[in-house]
Amino acid sequence: MPRVFISYSSKDLDFIRTQLQPILDELGMVAWCSATDMRIAADWERQIRVALAQADWFVVVMSPDAQTSDWVQAETHWALEHKRGRVIPLMVRSCTPEEIHLKLGKLQYIDYRHDPAEAAARLRALIGEPASNAITRMTAPIPMHDACDATVIRERLAAEVLLFVEPDSQPGYEQRLRIQSSAMIGRMEGVDLRLPDGCISRRHAKLSVSRSSSGPVLTLDDLDSANGTYVNQERLRASRCLAVGDLIELGNVRLLVRVIEHQS
Repeated sequence: MPRVFISYSSKDLDFIRTQLQPILDELGMVAWCSATDMRIAADWERQIRVALAQADWFVVVMSPDAQTSDWVQAETHWALEHKRGRVIPLMVRSCTPEEIHLKLGKLQYIDYRHDPAEAAARLRALIGEPASNAITRMTAPIPMHDACDATVIRERLAAEVLLFVEPDSQPGYEQRLRIQSSAMIGRMEGVDLRLPDGCISRRHAKLSVSRSSSGPVLTLDDLDSANGTYVNQERLRASRCLAVGDLIELGNVRLLVRVIEHQS
């Protein structure tokens, strides 16, 4: 009987019970939930290692609480090193995957925030067949400069976006941004789109390419920034699908979306 190790924050237990567990029950899978099963036992650490080693799949439930959980981070680190091709990230509440593990930011997650029914169908299709078949069908090769020890279980989704950037009291300019799965926007060095404005957080927002029932979409998430992210003068409270003509405001900088080109 296939085994699934679920790494998650206890704050996301309702998601496990209402949305994830029914799928596993339907497929006849055994779930090992690290946040509840063995934490009170004296030998819980050994049992976690045993459960990780025996699991056919490793599912990490991503949320702001999981992002700050030492145990979710530790379990994910182990899985990325030892469960090649068997790691499935689920985004249930907006967070930064790289804060859980740097390599996790390279993986295309299954997004439960916009269309839970479609996300459930993707998960069911993936884990409902032998792991080797799922990896062959859904894994795309990773360019050498992005290579990591984990195999990416995903469809290859990418987009190229043309933005018109208007800094405060400075001339505007065009910025072309290629997004492979996701791209970070912020003030710090090393992000994909750096905006050196004092009112912008170091890691302010994130652009992601995902698939909806109507095809690929480009979404924007605020990463709990100090001053917020606005789209068409409306503060971002959840993920937002972007379209040509949308105006994004971060701190004192305005970004006008001029072109979105989805690639596969």
